[in-house]
Amino acid sequence: MNYDSMTLLDLKKLCKERGLKVGGRKDEVVIRLMEYDEALTGGVAPASTAIPQVIPMHTAGGMAVTPQGTQFVIVGNNSNSGLASTMGTLILIYGIFRIGVVFFLGMFWDDFMNQYVIESILAFLIGTSYVFGGMMILAGYRNGVYLVLGTLVFSGLLSFVYNDEWSPLSIGLDGFTAPAYTFFCSAFCMILTALPLLVAPSELKNGWPEGIQRIIDNTSKPAKDSGKKKLSCSNCKQSLRVPKGFSGKVRCPSCEAVIEV
Repeated sequence: MNYDSMTLLDLKKLCKERGLKVGGRKDEVVIRLMEYDEALTGGVAPASTAIPQVIPMHTAGGMAVTPQGTQFVIVGNNSNSGLASTMGTLILIYGIFRIGVVFFLGMFWDDFMNQYVIESILAFLIGTSYVFGGMMILAGYRNGVYLVLGTLVFSGLLSFVYNDEWSPLSIGLDGFTAPAYTFFCSAFCMILTALPLLVAPSELKNGWPEGIQRIIDNTSKPAKDSGKKKLSCSNCKQSLRVPKGFSGKVRCPSCEAVIEV
């Protein structure tokens, strides 16, 4: 069978029918199908035997393999450290805590909102940013880490500004806490937040969640969209723009799948 002449979508359908891994670039999918055909024609499986369903099992290295006769066919790597999910959960909880502090003090401290109106608004926005950043990291988006890191830098600078007074933006406690301690806390939190990028970058993907991406697309200037048309990646649903009238193949920058236009 001439796999090279087939589209990536048709190749993935064949992989699904044969119980093989579906994801990957076109050349990887073609190689996977060719290896499968060689295994069948090489006497590993009888001609009258139905195509078996591939049931992966994990090895110590995290690579999922399944035995077929005396050969082993690689069907994917399912290893996932869960670091991004853990950090996203912690950041989400911290953001909710920051927002809760503002509401708690506003409800039980007389004249609090009048004395710290600007600080309260900023603290609420910072907490909201942590919440959204944590949710994006939980969803597996790299931009969520960048959002939280930027918020930590902004929040750390405000902690220095308000270090000599009590404020919902600072842990200075009227100058009781040294500025060096504030710097240490901010730096430590930034290192923890960046761990998914340093230790498990494969668990994060580029781009924005679908809802945010739709807003970005809708608010884009018409001049940027002139002469271009929008399409969606058939593999990861990422929104793409190509020149109008273009015919051929394009590669998705998010999942690297090749799409026929």
